[in-house]
Amino acid sequence: MIALFFTLFILFNAISYPDPSFKTQLIDANIDIGYGLAIGDVDGDNKPDILLADKKEFVWY
Repeated sequence: MIALFFTLFILFNAISYPDPSFKTQLIDANIDIGYGLAIGDVDGDNKPDILLADKKEFVWY
């Protein structure tokens, strides 16, 4: 029984998973400098909103 458990433990830990990959997403090309970034549900629609403070404006996506 212990040998079976040990064998299963080794097999499950030997499985390698690929590293996650991410792609860059351009949200707004007109922003000069982003001083602050926050993500949260601002309007209560249960979807994440992006808030960005730029040197000229405060933007909500």
